[in-house]
Amino acid sequence: MKKKSIAKKWGSTLLVTTLILNASPMALAAPAAQPNEKTVTTGRTEMNKMTGKINLNPIPARVDNANTVLLSGTVVIDGPKLELKVNDQIVSPKLTKMSDTVWAFEYVHPLDEKNLKNKNDEQITIDAYTVYQNGKTAGQVHTSAPSVFTTVDLTPPDINFNDYTKDWTNQSITVFATMNEKGTLNANSHTFDENGSFTFVATDLAGNVTEKTITIDNIDKVAPKAEVQYSTKSPINTEVVATIKANESVTYTNIDQLPEYVAFTEEASTLTFSENASFELKFIDRAGNPGSVNVSVNNIDKKAPVGSITLTTSEWTNQDVTATVAVTKPVTFTNLNELPETVAFKTVDELTYTLTFTENENINLKFKDAAGNTAEVNVNISNIDKVAPTAEVSYSTEKLTNQDVVVTIEPSEDVTILNNEGSLSKTFTENGEFVFHFVDMAGNRGSAKVSVKNIDKIAPKITISEYATDWTNQDVTVTASMDEDGTLNAVSYTFTENGSFEFVATDLAGNVTRYTVQINNIDKVAPEITVKPYNTDWTNQDITVEVLMDEEGTLNKQSHTFAENGSFTFIATDRAGNITEKTVTISNIDKIAPEITVEDYVTSPTNKDITVKVSMNEPGTLNQESYTFEENGEFEFIATDRAGNETKKKIVITNIDKVAPSITVFTYNTSPTNQDVVVTAETNEGTLNATSHTFTENGSFDFIATDDAGNETVETITITNIDKVPPIITVNPYNGEPTNQDVIVTVETNEGTLNASSHIFTVNGKFEFVASDEAGNVTKVTVSINNIDKTPPTVSDVINGFAYNIDVKPTFDEGTATLNGKPYHLGTAVSAEGSYILIVTDSVGNATTVTFTIDKTAPVVSGVLNNQYTKEDVIPTFNEGTATLNGKTFVSGTPVSSEGVYTLVVRDAAGNETKVSFTIDKTAPSLTGVSAANDNNGKNAKTTVSGSAEPEATINVYVGKDLVGSGTVASNGRFSFELTKSQGRDTELIVRAFDRANNSTEVKVKVK
Repeated sequence: MKKKSIAKKWGSTLLVTTLILNASPMALAAPAAQPNEKTVTTGRTEMNKMTGKINLNPIPARVDNANTVLLSGTVVIDGPKLELKVNDQIVSPKLTKMSDTVWAFEYVHPLDEKNLKNKNDEQITIDAYTVYQNGKTAGQVHTSAPSVFTTVDLTPPDINFNDYTKDWTNQSITVFATMNEKGTLNANSHTFDENGSFTFVATDLAGNVTEKTITIDNIDKVAPKAEVQYSTKSPINTEVVATIKANESVTYTNIDQLPEYVAFTEEASTLTFSENASFELKFIDRAGNPGSVNVSVNNIDKKAPVGSITLTTSEWTNQDVTATVAVTKPVTFTNLNELPETVAFKTVDELTYTLTFTENENINLKFKDAAGNTAEVNVNISNIDKVAPTAEVSYSTEKLTNQDVVVTIEPSEDVTILNNEGSLSKTFTENGEFVFHFVDMAGNRGSAKVSVKNIDKIAPKITISEYATDWTNQDVTVTASMDEDGTLNAVSYTFTENGSFEFVATDLAGNVTRYTVQINNIDKVAPEITVKPYNTDWTNQDITVEVLMDEEGTLNKQSHTFAENGSFTFIATDRAGNITEKTVTISNIDKIAPEITVEDYVTSPTNKDITVKVSMNEPGTLNQESYTFEENGEFEFIATDRAGNETKKKIVITNIDKVAPSITVFTYNTSPTNQDVVVTAETNEGTLNATSHTFTENGSFDFIATDDAGNETVETITITNIDKVPPIITVNPYNGEPTNQDVIVTVETNEGTLNASSHIFTVNGKFEFVASDEAGNVTKVTVSINNIDKTPPTVSDVINGFAYNIDVKPTFDEGTATLNGKPYHLGTAVSAEGSYILIVTDSVGNATTVTFTIDKTAPVVSGVLNNQYTKEDVIPTFNEGTATLNGKTFVSGTPVSSEGVYTLVVRDAAGNETKVSFTIDKTAPSLTGVSAANDNNGKNAKTTVSGSAEPEATINVYVGKDLVGSGTVASNGRFSFELTKSQGRDTELIVRAFDRANNSTEVKVKVK
């Protein structure tokens, strides 16, 4: 009987447990109890025994950043009354006792405001225990359970973006987003077709939300435009500058196609045209949009206008002459104000003009076209003759002459001689007069009277004045005169030497007389002075010089004695006064002893012979020009000049030293070594080329000691014990192919020892092998391994263990893949709902496994309808996920009774969301100021009901139980409508107002 009772108790416990596991979504989410937990029952009365266990359900994700989380689960524990502590504070959870030892609990835990504000994860400790309710032990702990710990994730996820272009572009920009943890993104990418902003929203599994807004302002799909401003549009004969005014910054793309007569200046965006041309200038803006503008110049005119002249006559005339000026294009005359008064200008038309000349003129008529090109035409009028001709008279001679005189007239212009047989000349054989008559080509008449009075055929007389006849060394001048007007070939003649001269007198008529004068008393040759021989050799005695002259005359001195070098001038004068000077210069007297100059010689200590060289300051002889001292001693130099003067100079030498110094070499390392060998030395005198020498390799070095006199000693040191050649390390072949196994590298050396003969690489890296020989030389060889790959492929765009409500396109950086055992191709979209296992294997066998679920079905909400209005309590339930009600955590099946507007948001693990809005309204609508009235229109009378009520309420009007009219309250709270059937005066109407939740208010009125 006892055994049967126990069995029945076991069976009862198992049944209760089964009911718990199927009771609600909350219970389904709890971890399954172990077999011994399902059957534990103690019935003991010992106090404070820790034999219970808390099973905590996963915390649902927070929705809309709710400030609470739902803590739920089960507690398997003995005892009459269960109490719960959260973070050591007793709380009041919703408890459901599922059996004698199993309690289900739900508690909405308010999160710490600081953690919410600082987004710090919140640590939660849950304690459960039972207490006695009655007796002496009432309130004391009956049984307790070990604490359980959980963490509420309040750290929002981070959103990372691809490196999208920030440069200007005319293309759409796609921004890709990823998050750093499991969760959902409102969009994995967004394509901007134009500038704007888009907010990426990431929600992690705990419901933490991060928003990051991407703003794009570098898309430009509008082609650039440009205007052209011209420096001038008027005709011009220079250059036209076209300035390009683009509406944005542009780059010109076809400048290289410009004609050679169009120059582009990039800094000013100008095109300079030297000729007319049209060019389509192309450009792109900073985003690459192309544009163009036509630049056309047609107002450049560099061709000068041409003028031509036509005369009314080119023959001689005594009338006015008109010149017609024709031009090739319209022009403006620029120098009309310079025209003479005798020229009249007149415009015929824009290409024809006239100039009327009353007198001969030669003018340059200047003009320019509209472009400023200038030109001119020469108008030379020389055929107008309104003046009677005159004539210039010329005589073959106007002087007195003994010949016939020919008189010739030279008219002022071409004429015809009317007398003198038409000749322009007339010959006079004697003095007389004559009148020439003539007419010019224009018909003007004139005359010229001539008179001859200069014919004389009698010869003149010459008179000679007195002149010097005594001996002279001066010129002799002879003067002459004639007895009438005329010319002498010379009025005087100066004889510079003996000779003759003929005076010729010619009177004004050309009659000639001749007279010859002879001179022989002029002597201009100076006498000669002869110097007798004297001593010209060098001497230190006086010198006497004597002289003679070659003709009669006088000497200033016949001899002169020189006591020193110098000059003396002898002067000779002959009878005609001619003077000769002879200067004698003496420079060979020397009474001063010579100077001996000693050249620089070595005075510092030396081991060489010393040669002393000397010279003297003047010509002469030295007993020796140089002397070589082979040892210390003295020598006297003697100098004698040309005049016999003598000087002596003694040289003493004491600085010759020919004894070499000695070198001492100190002990140095002669054993084998791979280090430098330093050898030091010293000398007993003088200097060493080095007091030490460092041998970096085998070889020789000369220590050289030099004393002050230059004596040198050489000591050669030879080193043969240096060995700096390092040993050779040979690396044996090893696996260089990609592998996910260890790589073993072995090496050998030709000498010495190795730090390791092999090395095992378990990962890529470097290892340095070191070989050392006996001399201490070291060789290091570094082996680098980079072919070990033990890293499994990286899988992106899908998170292991995550649920998705969208298509998934897993990507991986290497290898091949299978999806649920079948080959999977990179980037293939997985869209069907279900559970998936993706295995990616690289070329060396490393594999990555990712499991995920696709769930596109939104949670199902029951117990309330979307947009429902009700006056009853509502008990919403849902089949999966977590929920918030007006932003706060909501547990499925919780009654909602308070009036208000509610939004229930249910989200499953894959992020599928169901939103239900409803309103609980338990307040009857207002209904006031109701009246009913007839319009008193006889048989056609109408009854109107009016009043005020809750906006959008429905108004029904009854007579008894019959509905006689219905209307809706306007948004301003007023209603007025006609009944379907007019009612008599004082009829009682029942007016009822129904709001959308079907609450009603009723009033009664009588028709007036």
